[in-house]
Amino acid sequence: MSPTAHLTLRFAPHRVNGWFLRLFALPYARVDGREHPCRWGEALTLDLAPGSHRLESFLRYRGTKAELGTGSIEFTAAPDDDLQVTSRNGWANHTPFVPRLG
Repeated sequence: MSPTAHLTLRFAPHRVNGWFLRLFALPYARVDGREHPCRWGEALTLDLAPGSHRLESFLRYRGTKAELGTGSIEFTAAPDDDLQVTSRNGWANHTPFVPRLG
């Protein structure tokens, strides 16, 4: 079994519009082209192969397919890395969810 890296992603909506987003939108992540539905207040944990990766975070209003507020980050994962990412937006609904390592 080859060593893997671990990615943990959390969405943290801004306190001004977070109540609205929690009621009417759902968060999503796309890692290397593969989409993952997420939940407010819960972490998404994925195993990754070592190497370069691209993470996009966005939301969709319930019942729609449009991706809104998309932000992205590219990163390199080493074997056994435990990467923590938080995706935050700004106070306005049109600001993207920007994922940050740390």
